[in-house]
Amino acid sequence: MYYTKKLPLYMVISLLGLTPALSQASLPQDINHYFRQIHGKKTHVSIEIKTPIERWPICEKPQINPPIGGRNMGNVYLPVQCGKKKQFIQLTVNVTGQYYVATRNINRGEPIQFVDIGTKKGLLHKLPAGASTDKIALRGAVALRNIPAGQTFTKSMTRQPWAIKAGQTVFVFASGDNFSVKYEGRAINNATAGQNTRVRLLNGQVVNGEALENGSVQVALK
Repeated sequence: MYYTKKLPLYMVISLLGLTPALSQASLPQDINHYFRQIHGKKTHVSIEIKTPIERWPICEKPQINPPIGGRNMGNVYLPVQCGKKKQFIQLTVNVTGQYYVATRNINRGEPIQFVDIGTKKGLLHKLPAGASTDKIALRGAVALRNIPAGQTFTKSMTRQPWAIKAGQTVFVFASGDNFSVKYEGRAINNATAGQNTRVRLLNGQVVNGEALENGSVQVALK
């Protein structure tokens, strides 16, 4: 004969409340993992959840959706789906990574060399909008304004060097199935590598194409 032992009432209540607590306990790790995937291994990510724990979603597998406004650092509102119910979690996403500053006073129109680029580390969301985090992209870029020593580089401060300048003689290449042609012309506008440029051919026809790093133009045939 088997006997069933009844659990005390307080233990039953504790066990009933265990599942929601466990599902909530995993939420910070799930959110941290989500933002680590976005920002990659070169940065350090930590999160601070501002929403009180009693307002966290409760389900076995909460689905994390992209943040409102596309913000992936700083103050973030994160939609979390539990079944048909969507809740918003307020949090601060701290992303620590490298950024770059000028090591000397750089004048407008000067090209930026590697020695002009200093490396610092800090919270990326505290930096000016558009702060440069790609040192390779800065090398050879041209200053659009005077940049004082110690200033954080931003994307609006620089441009890539012209691959093609207005008035320059260029070769235009076009290719298709089993053929390719080459024309000579004169560029109508300045363009960096990858930008669209217009070229007036020797016969007077104007064509549009992509400026290449070597100073030629590639025309896509439709």
